[in-house]
Amino acid sequence: MRGYIMKKNLKKVGAVLLATSLVIQAAGCADINLGKSSDDASSKDSAGSETSSNAQETSTKDATTAATTSSNTTTVSVESLERTNMLNGLFSEETVEYTVKADGLVPESDLSNVANIEDYSYYNEDFLTALATDGFVISPYNTGYEFFDSYEMNRYLQKCNFVTVDSMMHTYHLYFTYLLKKTEKEYLTSELAELGKEMLDASKEQYEALKGTDWENAALLNVAYFAVGASLLDDSTDVPDYVADNVKSELSLINNAAGITSSPIFGFDEDYSQYKPRGYYDQDEDLKPYFRAMMWYGRINYDTSEDDLLKASVLMTAAMQQGPIERWEKIYTVTAFFAGEADDLSYYEYQPAIESSFSDASDVTAIASDSDGYAAFKALVDAMEGPSINSTITMDDGGATDHVEESKGFRFIGQRFSLDAAIFQNLIYSKTKENSEGKTRNLPDALDVPAALGSEKAMELLEEQGDTDYENYTENMEKLQGVISAKDDTFWEASLSSAWLKTLTPLLSEKTSEHPYFMQSDKWAIKDIEGFLASWTELKHDTVLYAKQPVAEMGGDDIEKDDRGYVEPEPDVYTGLKNLINKTSEGLDAYGYISDEEKENLALLSELADNLSTISVKELAGETLTDDEYELIRGYGGSLEHFWHDAVVSPDDESPSPDEYPSALVTDVATDPNGGQYLECATGGTATIYVIAPVDGQLKICEGEVFAFYEFAYSERLTDSEWRLGMGFEYEYDPETYGYVEHEPLGIERPWWAEQLRTSTW
Repeated sequence: MRGYIMKKNLKKVGAVLLATSLVIQAAGCADINLGKSSDDASSKDSAGSETSSNAQETSTKDATTAATTSSNTTTVSVESLERTNMLNGLFSEETVEYTVKADGLVPESDLSNVANIEDYSYYNEDFLTALATDGFVISPYNTGYEFFDSYEMNRYLQKCNFVTVDSMMHTYHLYFTYLLKKTEKEYLTSELAELGKEMLDASKEQYEALKGTDWENAALLNVAYFAVGASLLDDSTDVPDYVADNVKSELSLINNAAGITSSPIFGFDEDYSQYKPRGYYDQDEDLKPYFRAMMWYGRINYDTSEDDLLKASVLMTAAMQQGPIERWEKIYTVTAFFAGEADDLSYYEYQPAIESSFSDASDVTAIASDSDGYAAFKALVDAMEGPSINSTITMDDGGATDHVEESKGFRFIGQRFSLDAAIFQNLIYSKTKENSEGKTRNLPDALDVPAALGSEKAMELLEEQGDTDYENYTENMEKLQGVISAKDDTFWEASLSSAWLKTLTPLLSEKTSEHPYFMQSDKWAIKDIEGFLASWTELKHDTVLYAKQPVAEMGGDDIEKDDRGYVEPEPDVYTGLKNLINKTSEGLDAYGYISDEEKENLALLSELADNLSTISVKELAGETLTDDEYELIRGYGGSLEHFWHDAVVSPDDESPSPDEYPSALVTDVATDPNGGQYLECATGGTATIYVIAPVDGQLKICEGEVFAFYEFAYSERLTDSEWRLGMGFEYEYDPETYGYVEHEPLGIERPWWAEQLRTSTW
């Protein structure tokens, strides 16, 4: 066993470990790099540096790689293979046109011109003052229920509904989760298990063929690698004796989520805490093995600078080409549809380079004896584009080393590029330096994402809490804003994840004096940021595995009130959501991964989003809604309940209750190995928002539900269950005592900027 363990010596220049870094042209750093780019898709920014204008193009990832094969001008080029995109050519994006017309309705300081103020006259003075001043108030209390439950209660009590963007985005999250989970359980788990077995068998054959050659150690690495992957999904896997000890040790570290330690197989440091099942995987025993296996295949990096690892990646690619490439591509394409393209080099880059370099790429013994071919291949790989995101553990040298380029390597099913991770890496140490107190920014802030996407209010909040005091922070942020604003639709529509983020971005646009009164304040802009970040948190939660770091109705009263409500007028968001829903349905249908009933449900959700967009356009233009449109608002909770029941509730649960399926969730989005902490973003139960909205020419108080967003650094990667129990959103019943199990309170509070939106009603 001693011969095949990889040892990688990391030079320790400083005392700080780097978890992440990204290329950026700012304050003496390199170019910004947001995903893989085509050679013909670059443009010069204002500073003259070259940046990608089409960073994550998945339909034809044809980045031509040029390599100098000698000291003179001889150049060899190889074109990457085309990647299948499940979204290509399916449909055209819809847009919406609208005008915003001022209604002139402003609440009096005593709220005397609000039609239904008597229903709220018993609320405390602070609440009423805040309502009059800002036009809206959010309750500080989490309901502990799902969105639909409060809307249905409003209908029962004949209160005016305020339909929120948050409630629609949450409903999409429920269905996104349901469809991804179903796809993994019914298709991908078995496919991944078979793929691992096939690759293990092929690797064993290669090892036997290459014994006694310079490639023996490389072949041995692959046997151990696939023995681990196959064993994670099938503990009866026949593991060869010659790798059994290290495979057993590796499996122990993975199953125990042992933290950062040296890999028994590869010798380099690996963060085994990443293998702790999180997201919806935590409470699904059938998917926990899939989570760990996919994490293994996504994280282990075959570094291009290590000879044995480079050779091993050649052998791996050859084995794929000669056998299970169709199975591998099916898994990759479907997961890319949900979560985006891999950020690292893969079969798509290596296979054409191997064909171009070796005289006989079909025979591993011929490959092993072709030293000129290997040299040519290595030259091609050296010229290939590195990752945008470094997820490996590297040592701080004060910024002298480009750790992203240093981490360039091949991954079997690499973790995926995400824009937020690229943003974060540009804004933490060592891309930013010390602040005036000598501290480094080792973890990002969730506000970095909306700020980079152009939110002036998010930037103001970051400045107020001191983030702009870090050297290079402001310069890097400005560079990010410029590069991101130049992205075209191809970038945003590469996957459901990127399209989800695109759907949310209109929330960050500045409102004008023409908008309804409640939307004009700075606090409403903060409300929009909280909603943006909470929905983004649900996205990160749903794709935590893949990213490289969604019943009987209540009756009513006999006395009828005017309970006509209002829709939060964000037509661009609702139209974007409609497009996103249609992409989800049509993409999965192309692979046969969706039933007729599921397509029908998504069609209904798409229709609901379209109706809300239409209503929003009419509200902003000051037009009167129809009776049917008011009825849609009135019965909105029943519509949401249908989707919740279909996407979340187990078929065996005959009488489900929303408190059994709370909306609260948590996910880790960044790692600080220096302090042993993780940046956690979370949502609580829903919070009630009270809005003074213009309804048919008069002001009325309408009630709806919004997200409660949390962000905090923590010493562990939390699961949903740990978060809910620690915050009291969920209780664990003890059948022996007929009571509840006590759990240590987490005591996490909302961000300071979100807290200022809350005022108690009592």
